[in-house]
Amino acid sequence: MNLPSQFKIEHELKTMGSEQLRRERSLILNDLRSLDDQIGDLAFNNYRTYADAGRTTQHCTEIFTEMSEKLRVVSEQIPKLASELQSFHTCAKNVSNELDIVQSACQKESALWELLSLPSAIADKLVEARSFLLEELFNKFSGPLDLASSIQVVNNVRKMPNLTSTQLRICILQHRDIYLNRQISDITNHPEFAIRAIEIYRDCMYDTLVLYLAVFPENEPPRKDVSHLFLLNGVDMCTIWSKLMSLAASLGRMGLDFRALVVDCLTKMVLERFRSSIRATTNVFLNDTKVLSVVNEEISSLSVDRDIPANGPPVPPPEISLWDDICIYGNGILDAINDLRYSPYPLLVRFRFSSKLWKYREISFMSI
Repeated sequence: MNLPSQFKIEHELKTMGSEQLRRERSLILNDLRSLDDQIGDLAFNNYRTYADAGRTTQHCTEIFTEMSEKLRVVSEQIPKLASELQSFHTCAKNVSNELDIVQSACQKESALWELLSLPSAIADKLVEARSFLLEELFNKFSGPLDLASSIQVVNNVRKMPNLTSTQLRICILQHRDIYLNRQISDITNHPEFAIRAIEIYRDCMYDTLVLYLAVFPENEPPRKDVSHLFLLNGVDMCTIWSKLMSLAASLGRMGLDFRALVVDCLTKMVLERFRSSIRATTNVFLNDTKVLSVVNEEISSLSVDRDIPANGPPVPPPEISLWDDICIYGNGILDAINDLRYSPYPLLVRFRFSSKLWKYREISFMSI
């Protein structure tokens, strides 16, 4: 504070009265108390601010600690995540390549369609090659014959499937006929046509007969081709039955149990085979032996011609012949029943014994 201002203040204080000084003192005291209250409020507010700052600092410390821990865990998983992302990128690239391949394969000009048609093309080529090979082999018989090479050709042809012995015989004879006709046509203008034709016929027929008897002997065993009848008669029903039932039980764990269907189908098959056997045996007994007849379910014996030639062998009495025929019929019935001995359900055919089989069995008792 400068000196003139201080003198001015002192002059004003000297000129003031006591009453005015009291008021000024009171005002100053009020200002001091107000200032003191403001200082207290400010101090309290500052304390609350400091407390809030402390709590905030502690909370931030906890948050940053938790964040640091999570960052540490994430940083440990980053290499694995990077490798998985790289693997995903590789798989996505492979899927994209495969998708491109599929799209290209769906186009009509793709080579895949040629690959898919390759089996049928190979089969056609094999059939064509087989036909060409057979033609080349059979052309060996359209010229002069060599017995050893001809037998070798026939043996090679026999190894080919789907060629029966009858077809082989016909093809050989056809090619020999072609060779013979060509030989005859070559000597059409020969002055001694008849003589030459006889010689050619003789030589050709001799070679053909020698070849035919060499490759097709009279006691040649028949070719054993698997036929449908053999498959029906030669099947082991017991094995088929057990295998199918085992398969049905295994599939039953997946809800595909078809044992009831198997039992129904195989039962019908067993009964049909049994009926066929009984029917065939009965037909032979009634129609071929000519000793008994069944008319309106009545069994009667047929008369046997007793005219015996003077020099002929002795003929047994009709009772003995009847008994032999009945024994043969009984053996046929037993064979039909024996075919059922491996069946799991032989009682399924008991109705056969209660009707027709029982009627036919009466023949034996009547003959006795």
